[in-house]
Amino acid sequence: MTATPRVYSDSAKAKAEQHDIDYFSMDDEQTYGKEFYRLDFSEAVEKNLLSDYKVLVLAVNEDHISSAMQTQLAKQGELNLEDTAKIIGCYKGLKKEIENTEEAKEMDMSPMKRAVALTCSLQIGARLLFPARVLYHRDPTAPRDF
Repeated sequence: MTATPRVYSDSAKAKAEQHDIDYFSMDDEQTYGKEFYRLDFSEAVEKNLLSDYKVLVLAVNEDHISSAMQTQLAKQGELNLEDTAKIIGCYKGLKKEIENTEEAKEMDMSPMKRAVALTCSLQIGARLLFPARVLYHRDPTAPRDF
């Protein structure tokens, strides 16, 4: 079951076969089975079935990562400074800890309660260990669990 089935056109399938490229199109009933239900996006909107969400694009200057965190990262070498900046940036974005700008005045400044992080593997996802890294960023004397 998927909200976004991947279906390739006949011309795309022919081109893939011509170049001996494997492809997986979800209209292949032998592999995926028969479609048992379809709900179009417009119908979902009409029935008020969709949840509002916001997309944040975050940018954090590495200079804003605490020097204690940078020192710890250099010693352990587990997570590079760029990845740590991304994690801290996500934390600040969720907390809505942003610079005082004209855009900020128009934003809902209530901290967000949930977020979804998409990574290309479980191993990379496990490296986030969000709470421990953020706690250490906020208080470098706090015990580390990462």
